[in-house]
Amino acid sequence: MERLEIPVEALRDAWVDAIERGDEVVLVRDGRVVAEVKPRAKAVDIEAIRARVPKSLQVEDAAALIRAMRDEERF
Repeated sequence: MERLEIPVEALRDAWVDAIERGDEVVLVRDGRVVAEVKPRAKAVDIEAIRARVPKSLQVEDAAALIRAMRDEERF
């Protein structure tokens, strides 16, 4: 991909400010969208997601589960 830098100092600051606020900048030429500049996606906090998963949905050792099921049937 070719990188094209155009000196647009006055607009650049406004664009960067808009993107930092979470806005999207759309570049249009002759009525057609030629580029969309969006803010970077925020990283996902895996530990926060794991903390929200109920303990009952977390997988336990399969062998231990089968042993427990077998023992419940015997006694």
